[in-house]
Amino acid sequence: MDLNNKLSELRVFHYSARALSMTAAAKQLCVTQPAVTHSIKELEAALGCRLFTRINRKINLTAEGELLYSSTRKIFAELEQFQKKLDRRRGLDGGELFFSATQMIVRYFLMSYMTSFHADYPSVQFKVQSSSKRETIRLIENGLVDFGFLTTPLEPGESGQKLNYEKLAEITDVFITSSSDYALGRQKLSFEQLIAQPLITLRKSALSRRYQEQYFSQYGFDLNPSIECDNLDLIIEFAEAGFGVGWITDNVLKSALTQGRKIKKVEFSHRLPTREIGVVYHPSRTLSLCAEKFIERIRQGNI
Repeated sequence: MDLNNKLSELRVFHYSARALSMTAAAKQLCVTQPAVTHSIKELEAALGCRLFTRINRKINLTAEGELLYSSTRKIFAELEQFQKKLDRRRGLDGGELFFSATQMIVRYFLMSYMTSFHADYPSVQFKVQSSSKRETIRLIENGLVDFGFLTTPLEPGESGQKLNYEKLAEITDVFITSSSDYALGRQKLSFEQLIAQPLITLRKSALSRRYQEQYFSQYGFDLNPSIECDNLDLIIEFAEAGFGVGWITDNVLKSALTQGRKIKKVEFSHRLPTREIGVVYHPSRTLSLCAEKFIERIRQGNI
């Protein structure tokens, strides 16, 4: 069997085998899941053997699949090394990434990508300006930064209609409490039960707080928190110490749990809206190779 013309199918197989998930492979390769399934079937037909077993939506490698994966690991590892060397020759060796984002986005979304990118390209310099959404848009419009990251929804006066926007991820608000609070977590809280708890939120001047107040208002409730904080870290501190129910986002919760914080999610009876994290840049500006590579890493979730 000649595999010389099967590089694209081998790439799809490699990503699927590495994640043991065709859905994850589709996301990383920026294609649809049916396209991944089709490529795998074509490769299996060409090789005359099964590469995966499929049981209850889970996939595992067959013996033949394991053999092929041991080869593709070496092949694509070599290709990745070649790409890194080529990138350095094309300008990633000594370039810079100059962008703006909110403190929440930098700490709880971008930092892991920045860390891995810096490990691969240590000579690329990060120049980061921590700013509000409105300030980030102003900086981009005036050419003071190359690009920026922000969350939706946008408030009036910060629409950035002249700018290009691309969605990179979704985040959902969540409620949290101390992991030692056994009373909460056994059942989903109704609105009435939630507002009976001491709520911990950002201060009233924060844009996220206004968004939260609008959400409460949709259901006929007023948001009257017991504790108002300047940042999300302080919300986590108070919730962990048992002072009430904190209001953060799922990516912040995930990061906090990874750090060993003793908090847990409070189940809520109503669906909390999903928001987006996206990259923004001026249409007249051509992004540098460094910027393109960094944004591509985020698209693929390659931490």
